[in-house]
Amino acid sequence: MAKEKILVIDDEKEFLSLLESRLGAEGYEVITASNGIEGLERVREQKPDLVVCDIGMPLKDGFEVLKEIREGVDKRLPVIIASVVDDFDKITKVYEDEADFFVSKPVEIITLSKNIRTLLNLCKGKRE
Repeated sequence: MAKEKILVIDDEKEFLSLLESRLGAEGYEVITASNGIEGLERVREQKPDLVVCDIGMPLKDGFEVLKEIREGVDKRLPVIIASVVDDFDKITKVYEDEADFFVSKPVEIITLSKNIRTLLNLCKGKRE
């Protein structure tokens, strides 16, 4: 059975390394991208099962990435936004733009991991 593929898009190298290590240890194949443009390329090329994306990034921010995923790449691809946002309007926009979950940074890895597993199980059920 192939490993489920998770794409992490974030401009913080430490965050990418942390998730690559932790999620890899949980049995996922982890792909990373350090900006929105690179992230969208990875979505198209690698066909991940789920995306974890920051909002504040160079070149394309997380809102732009989410919009392109929803409008052009794969409307059903699960997307978790993980970002330092304490502005209620921005958090509301995340959900209006059809993100599946929002997780505030600093991220509790256990919470993020449970959200990932939940979304992947829900999506798997819809495909079967």
